[in-house]
Amino acid sequence: MKSPRVRRSSGKGAARSAAFFLSLATFASAGVADDRGPDLSAIARAGSRPSECGGATRTRPNRWERAKSPGLEHYCTLLAKGYGKLRAAPGDALAFSTEASRLMPSASAPLLLEARAKVALGAFADAFALFGHARAVSRDGLDAPGALHDFAIAAQKTNHLREALDAYRSLAPQVELLDDPDEALRIFVEGAFVAMSQGPEHLAESVGYLNEARRLPKVPELDSYLLGALSLALDRQGRRSEATGIAAESSGPWQLESERSGDTALEGPRPVLPDGELDAMIAELAERRDRDLAVERWQSFLDSPAGKAGPFAAHARGLRDALKRRPR
Repeated sequence: MKSPRVRRSSGKGAARSAAFFLSLATFASAGVADDRGPDLSAIARAGSRPSECGGATRTRPNRWERAKSPGLEHYCTLLAKGYGKLRAAPGDALAFSTEASRLMPSASAPLLLEARAKVALGAFADAFALFGHARAVSRDGLDAPGALHDFAIAAQKTNHLREALDAYRSLAPQVELLDDPDEALRIFVEGAFVAMSQGPEHLAESVGYLNEARRLPKVPELDSYLLGALSLALDRQGRRSEATGIAAESSGPWQLESERSGDTALEGPRPVLPDGELDAMIAELAERRDRDLAVERWQSFLDSPAGKAGPFAAHARGLRDALKRRPR
């Protein structure tokens, strides 16, 4: 895996980011200190390499450790191979984690790799449980940004939204340490939707994440997600004219609609969102471009879990009804 690369910021940009993350601490202070998930306060402390394989301060197991554990070198090789396959072939990563676990059944690292492979495979309930098992053995590696992001996704998709929000709050100040601009942007977009899921009082936090995402290097294939999310958050906040202006910057709802339809021509990872929120973004971007599509997507949002039980059903219903009344 690549080593994190720190992107240099201008003094003004660094000061602005510092101010945002100082304000973010007021949102996060009550949530990160409890015992509901991994220790979220030291996410930059460890990488994917576990301590028994030379993580943290050492580069590789020393001769004494290899003598004590003859299978250690093979175990570490299996983990390295597993992480190499994690995104491109998560099924292979799962097999490597199983083999590593047979060699060292009391270690947490194979459980962590297995959990992350389950996230990549979409088995979110299994992944969330495995993160818990890994944590019960050791916190080693759970605070690395990649692992914490996967934990946040598993928590969000299994409706453990407070744990997910705590994780995204801890990830947000670290995005400039990532060497993947796609992942940095996804973290902000996903975190914004998890914050919104907690109710209108979290909309300012959500808009803050998305404004920070706008200051990252542009990722054209994710631009519709970012603009759709920000327009939606502003609209839900009652800032209708600002929301309309942001939506006008987008190329329209069609990329997101194609993604919703499972168009395999779209490549690369996309933000992992609560069920129904993609529909809400499509409706938001379609309102002045395709009225029928906007009505259809507001309705599909209202039929989704987020629309039925979430805090913004009345907002969506009002926009749907207004569109139906609007002359063609």
